[in-house]
Amino acid sequence: MRVAQRTISRNYLSSLNNTLSRRADILARSESGLRFDKLSEDVAAGARAMDTQESRYAALQQKSTAEALEKELDSAWKMLGKGDELIQDILEEMKSAAGVRSEEKLEAIKKKISGMKAQYLQVLNSQYGGKYLFGGTNNASPPFTENGDGRLLFNGVEVSKIYKDGDKYYVSADGKTKNPPPGAAGTTPDQPVPQSGKIYLDTGFGLSVGADSVDSRTAFQVNIVGLEAVGFMDFIPEIDNGLPYDKTDPVQVEQHQEWINRTNNIYDLITEVENLLTPGYSEARLDDMQLRLTKMNDTMRMARTELDTQSNTLEYLIDRLDLDISGMEKLEDSLMTAEPAGEAIKMKDVEYAWQAVLALGSQILPSSLLDYLR
Repeated sequence: MRVAQRTISRNYLSSLNNTLSRRADILARSESGLRFDKLSEDVAAGARAMDTQESRYAALQQKSTAEALEKELDSAWKMLGKGDELIQDILEEMKSAAGVRSEEKLEAIKKKISGMKAQYLQVLNSQYGGKYLFGGTNNASPPFTENGDGRLLFNGVEVSKIYKDGDKYYVSADGKTKNPPPGAAGTTPDQPVPQSGKIYLDTGFGLSVGADSVDSRTAFQVNIVGLEAVGFMDFIPEIDNGLPYDKTDPVQVEQHQEWINRTNNIYDLITEVENLLTPGYSEARLDDMQLRLTKMNDTMRMARTELDTQSNTLEYLIDRLDLDISGMEKLEDSLMTAEPAGEAIKMKDVEYAWQAVLALGSQILPSSLLDYLR
């Protein structure tokens, strides 16, 4: 079979162009550092790289949120420490009042306690990054304020009427007991405390949401409901010994009423101390207040310890995200980055092929064309 010179030349030039194209591709990968420029060049690797990029971006966002939250929790922990110091100072002032009967000295002690109470209120309304640390979901105004009687309010609700049921807070309809029977005469159903809900962060373990709540084991609470920070205590509708009282006994009735009327938060109790410290005050009552204030402050300390535990959990989450991000970066790099050593070897192969093609061309092409190609 006769082979035309034109066919030989055309096939040769096609091989030459293919070699040049391969050489150009290798040079482009070497300069850009990428295995491919278009997704169509490697659909499988490209799709996997895009999925990895998306996951890495989500992890970076989650890490950034966790780091910001860790700083916020650290700020809240420090502010509660400041509150603890103020309570200890107030307890010292209460001890110093023992045996004092001079109106002038008692007035001086009351003034000190009043100043520290004002500082304590400032602690409860602390902000970080423009956000109220202890406001629950309230970010518009200071969560803790006073009413006209000087009693503490949380988001507009008198704290002395608030109780906790499970992990939610309610306002007692009668201000003394919790959960009045629905439809009972003279009562209305208890209502949730405004803006006392919880906000959660997905920690990446598979967020689980129920009918009306989030499984706290699969998420992280990112806001603080400050009721725990004020030494929140529940209603106790019995007398001090924990037994039902005899309504026919005036003494037990008085004890029971006194117990119900006791404050359930640190701020109002400090106000009680201020009102008590007048000439002729009852030392037994002051001792009782010291015990109650110490107990309430222990509750606040537990809330502070919980913040420390949450901060440790966040540190673990951040470390885990760091590992995940590092692994995804390596995978993404392996999918998209050209290997320098491999590309160098390919370049040598192409150069050998180029020389071989040129050598073959000297046998089949006119000298003038071959000189031009060289």
